[in-house]
Amino acid sequence: MSILFNVRTGFSRSRDRLKPVLTLVLLVACHGNDQSTPTFKVEPVRFSRRVTADGNLKSTKATPVSAPADAPESLKVAWIAGDGDLVKKDEVIVRFDPTDYQSQLLE
Repeated sequence: MSILFNVRTGFSRSRDRLKPVLTLVLLVACHGNDQSTPTFKVEPVRFSRRVTADGNLKSTKATPVSAPADAPESLKVAWIAGDGDLVKKDEVIVRFDPTDYQSQLLE
């Protein structure tokens, strides 16, 4: 089969004869067997990123904590919040041992 090129119309009539044959071949190839195509329904959901890693964190802001200035003598710490614990405003972070003050009150 020879294909001739016409300057005005592009390829000659032999290309026009191939169109139905190519269409039929494509339909048969695309049809395949009767198995359905697997699909997945996409829905918007809240997305969160989680990164698991080892390492050390440094705070961006540190707040110095000191003992009350009006204490008459040194204070003993009975309990202190753990290093790196998350604390909120007005939350207790240290408790002092009251035994020395209680003994002074009894004297």
